[in-house]
Amino acid sequence: SDPLTVFYPGTDHHIAAVSKRTGKLTWKSATPMGGGHTLGAGATVAGSVVVFADGFLFAFDRSTGAHKWTFAGEEGDIPGQSVPAADASQVYSGSGSGRVFALDAETGALVWRQEPPVTYQALALDPTVEGDQVFVGLAAVNGRRGALVAFDARLGTVLWSHDFTPYV
Repeated sequence: SDPLTVFYPGTDHHIAAVSKRTGKLTWKSATPMGGGHTLGAGATVAGSVVVFADGFLFAFDRSTGAHKWTFAGEEGDIPGQSVPAADASQVYSGSGSGRVFALDAETGALVWRQEPPVTYQALALDPTVEGDQVFVGLAAVNGRRGALVAFDARLGTVLWSHDFTPYV
């Protein structure tokens, strides 16, 4: 979180920074993504950036709104389809391919990438960080099953996985 600013993702490929004290717009920035609506529409704060999910992950300077980096993942990943999570130094994202990513918050450089520990085609959604672990939900593309997976936040190794069949 940011002590002075709240970041509001919009449905038209933009993110706005608003002063918590006054409610006034501090800055507004947009991604270069086209089309009707933002894909993902979530944001998280990490280090000096706010990371906005819009198909890809876009990092903006928290103070100025200047674009700092973009992460597109690999072919077919769609790493910005759900809300990313972060700790003080890394950003975590699931993807449309089921892969899970950790990125350096300041540079956007890939820290680790992990394939889903399931045999079916899955979406990796809405990571949550707690201490030294990252928890990610997996949803089968056919919708009939899923899993919850715990990863080591620094190494990306799978700590455990719990299958949900049928999908809860």
